[in-house]
Amino acid sequence: MSLSVLLQLRERVLQRQQGGYILTVEAGRSLLLSADARAESTLQTELMEIQERWRHAHHRLDQQRRALHSLLKVRQNHTSDNFVFK
Repeated sequence: MSLSVLLQLRERVLQRQQGGYILTVEAGRSLLLSADARAESTLQTELMEIQERWRHAHHRLDQQRRALHSLLKVRQNHTSDNFVFK
């Protein structure tokens, strides 16, 4: 499987999971309103962890996009450097 196809699959998976992520965060925030102090602390920690993992997933995807773009650019430059006009 090529890197670009793999990256596209990861992007689609992340897009599909976005709805669940949003609903989870909204539900967590709603629960915070009626939680006692101990439950509120636990919920807040869990929400922060979920949000951090989500940001990390997006960050990794962006890094992979940039790396693929760089590889393609190097390949394109390498191929065009080897092209000889006759």
